[in-house]
Amino acid sequence: MIHCLSVSLHSIVEDEFGEELSLERTPQTLTLVGELDTDEDEEQEDDDDLDDDEEEVEVLLSFEEDDVEYLLVRLLDPVLLVGKPMKGEKNKCVLLSPDESEKIMPILEDLFLEYQEKRDSMET
Repeated sequence: MIHCLSVSLHSIVEDEFGEELSLERTPQTLTLVGELDTDEDEEQEDDDDLDDDEEEVEVLLSFEEDDVEYLLVRLLDPVLLVGKPMKGEKNKCVLLSPDESEKIMPILEDLFLEYQEKRDSMET
């Protein structure tokens, strides 16, 4: 079912966006590749209507498959995906499990803040 849906989604993206955007299979997800035109004024108006626990997304297209509606959305806030190399597989990574993420993310956050402080001190 997932492969069938991905084939349908590929053709829908191609019909909707032509050669401007393409859908690529990447680890754990499908990734939309290309440049999107954005309207910053429209995004600013939408920000006021969000609750704190809601993600900000832009709906790129919607379609129905087997009486289920699907939305292709773009996250408006940056998202960092942290992975680790796959054992025995060169140049392939997998996303962290929830347990690994709980352990590793605080370490990465500390390293990032340390990096930012060093960079800021070098600029002044």
